[in-house]
Amino acid sequence: MAPAIILDSSALMIPFQLHVDFDRELKRLLGSYTGVVLTPVIKELDTLSEFGKGKIRLYAKAALDYIKQKRFKIVEAQGEADDAIFEFALKSNAITLTLDKELCKRLKKENRKAIGLGKGKALKFEACQT
Repeated sequence: MAPAIILDSSALMIPFQLHVDFDRELKRLLGSYTGVVLTPVIKELDTLSEFGKGKIRLYAKAALDYIKQKRFKIVEAQGEADDAIFEFALKSNAITLTLDKELCKRLKKENRKAIGLGKGKALKFEACQT
């Protein structure tokens, strides 16, 4: 069974903001995966797409379209996005893709796997904790 990858807002904007194809990178790392997006992440992207400053607004809109295009699994959750991701990672043992250093620190303390951006715009396990 393909591993579940929890995608946060920063991860979903990677293709547009940093021009990194995380879909290809995740397949390189894992072979296959199931993308999971929690509802608070969608709410966060909705807010950014409406009220974000500068290009962030465009990246958030593109990320919302990308979620629909890729047909990621949408999971209902409560609370703020980072807290919901953290709780879901604890319960499900899923891997988290994020550029958020604080979220990575929290996950690392609980021995949960995280993937971040390494050198040369390649995704790498625990890169977000360095």
